[in-house]
Amino acid sequence: MINGNLLKLLSALSESEFRKFGKYINSPYFNANAKLILLYDHLSDFYPDFDSLELSRQNIFRKIYKEDRYVEGTMFYLISEMEKLVCSFISQEKINTLSFDLALLEDLSKKRIDSLFEKKYRSFLKKLDSSNDSDNFFRYCSSVIYSSHLDNQKNQLTKKDVFREEWFNPLSELIKYFLKRILTQILLLTNYNRTLNEKLEIPFVRKIMDLIESESKYLEQPDIKIIYHLIRIHIYNDEKSYFTAKEFLIKNGKKLSKVQISEIINSLLIFCFNNMMNGKSNYSEQFEIAKLRIKFNQLVVNNIIRIDAFYNLFMMAVSLEEFDWAQDFLKKYSINLEQKFRNNAVHYGNARIFFYKKEYGEALKELSKIKNFSFIHYKPAVKILQMMIYYELKLLPECTDAANSFIQFLRNDKLVHTDYKKVYDRFIKIYLKLVNVESSKKMSKLNDLSQTVKNLKEMLISRKWITVKIDELEKRMKNSQTKQAI
Repeated sequence: MINGNLLKLLSALSESEFRKFGKYINSPYFNANAKLILLYDHLSDFYPDFDSLELSRQNIFRKIYKEDRYVEGTMFYLISEMEKLVCSFISQEKINTLSFDLALLEDLSKKRIDSLFEKKYRSFLKKLDSSNDSDNFFRYCSSVIYSSHLDNQKNQLTKKDVFREEWFNPLSELIKYFLKRILTQILLLTNYNRTLNEKLEIPFVRKIMDLIESESKYLEQPDIKIIYHLIRIHIYNDEKSYFTAKEFLIKNGKKLSKVQISEIINSLLIFCFNNMMNGKSNYSEQFEIAKLRIKFNQLVVNNIIRIDAFYNLFMMAVSLEEFDWAQDFLKKYSINLEQKFRNNAVHYGNARIFFYKKEYGEALKELSKIKNFSFIHYKPAVKILQMMIYYELKLLPECTDAANSFIQFLRNDKLVHTDYKKVYDRFIKIYLKLVNVESSKKMSKLNDLSQTVKNLKEMLISRKWITVKIDELEKRMKNSQTKQAI
């Protein structure tokens, strides 16, 4: 086979990019080697997989050079040149056109073609206003070029020109660029802090935040303002920053890049999650934020939905008893899951909907169709749903067995996060007390359980369901006492 890097590069090109590369390699401006054109034509027959025994160096050499005697050095050179051309093509395709504009402005200034420079500079600023210069880099570079252009003209300047703001723009734009870049890095590190290492120290974070807070003009810059508030959400779980970021997203979402929208939504969900873990659940708010993923086309990327986003959105709908919405969501979007996740998602989702409809037998049938657990959160979710179904069917021995099985699973499993294990343990303890009351029919135990649930401030899975079951037990036990008294 020929050079692996070359085939990997060509395979990575989309169909349209591969065709463009064909035009690129046929252009005498970019390529003067006719043999490279022949190599492209030959390789194009095997795009995109390039999986054929015909792609040996010897076969390709004979095809291109029409000679039986194979020359390794010639073939090595040809492949090397082809690889350079592919890399050059990718660079040309991916480079921001603003970079070309900056290069032109700089050269026009040096060549002292002043009238054309001024015209192109004004045009560049208009283009900049409508482009995504998220970190202020191109605005900073253009201000440096313009300041340099003025400096080249200093012999023609008057005293009034000394006070032109263009002299000071480079410093101003540099500060904005610096703040945007460092805030972006701080935001990235706070994400790492949350997911990887709680003891990670982020340098300068307090000084940078103090600087922005002391100079209100920086918070007048929308890009700086939003990152500042996202950081406050991550570090302080700040409620004011949460609502500021949410309002910013709703008002400006259509103008933002997908990366910016994703950063904001993830930060908003982190705020909701932190509150939930501290017993301040607001599922309606969390559900509203999650649905913004759909509104701003963040849910499906390259025709694929991430399983964690799918699971969280479905579970939020279930917790709010938005079952019609959940059922529609399941039907519409499960096809966008990777194949390995569909079995878990579809059958668990169907089981939850059957449970809501009180069709407990059908719910158990759906759970029995689940094969290997492909996503870490589905196994605990299935165990919890099984426990709830067994209770509804009053299969009390099965209730206890399922709870003990869940306890054993949590002890042995190394993947479930410690915080989640605490939440699951809390549910199991309350659930076993509920089963015990159902079995013993003792009012004193029921009162203890009811008081425990009411006083519990931390997150409790299926709190509403447990509360309803307690109320049902209380009603049945009081009715039973009344009948006995009569």
